[in-house]
Amino acid sequence: MYNHIKNTIKILGDFTLFNLNIFLSGRKMYFLEIIKQLFLIGYYSMPIVAFSAVFMGAMLALHTYTGLDLFQSQTMVAQILAKSITREIGPVVVGIVVAGRVASTIAAEIGTMRVTEQVDLLRSLSINVHAYLVLPKIIAALISFPVLEIISALFGMLGGYLIGTYKFAFSKMLYISDTLTFITYADLMSGMTKAFFFGFITASVSCFNALRATHGAKGVGIAVTNSVVASFVLILLSNYLITLAIFHGK
Repeated sequence: MYNHIKNTIKILGDFTLFNLNIFLSGRKMYFLEIIKQLFLIGYYSMPIVAFSAVFMGAMLALHTYTGLDLFQSQTMVAQILAKSITREIGPVVVGIVVAGRVASTIAAEIGTMRVTEQVDLLRSLSINVHAYLVLPKIIAALISFPVLEIISALFGMLGGYLIGTYKFAFSKMLYISDTLTFITYADLMSGMTKAFFFGFITASVSCFNALRATHGAKGVGIAVTNSVVASFVLILLSNYLITLAIFHGK
């Protein structure tokens, strides 16, 4: 038990120092790497985010209608979906779905480079590993995740709209009006803020675990598993803390 606690504290300390080294890694920016990562993290994640969000919104509309039907308040479906999707469902769908894809990809790529000594080769060529391998992925994630959150929210509300108007026969114009009326600036900023932090968590955790990979293919597999699991846990934890700070901080 004592050793487990000690190892956990050591890992947290190493992770903190790792992130400090990233942002102190010098002024050189590898813009081509950033653009490449924007495509890998952002562009190629759009279809799965949109697909997942539509069905998440549709499922939420079904459950919301069923619950409100008990109180004869079915017309509140659009308003409740507008709040829940922009505040929670949108960013969480992005966090979980994209983290699963991106964390495994980053950890496998850098982990393989680590165990095959390609990382050591970069260092021998005086290339800053943090600036070349890690920072472009973090910058791309910080840009991509908020954009993906907007896509997730739009397609989530589309899924709710389709269920509300075609299954439950709500007025199309009234549904859209109720949705737009109940979305506030705080709701939008909440979702964007969460997505921003989720992006940082996913990229930094994955790079951190990957650069610690050892023992060949087995070590890469462990790094991938640790990256995905840690990203999920930290995303859910930070989601709660950000919600608490924004909406219940007073």
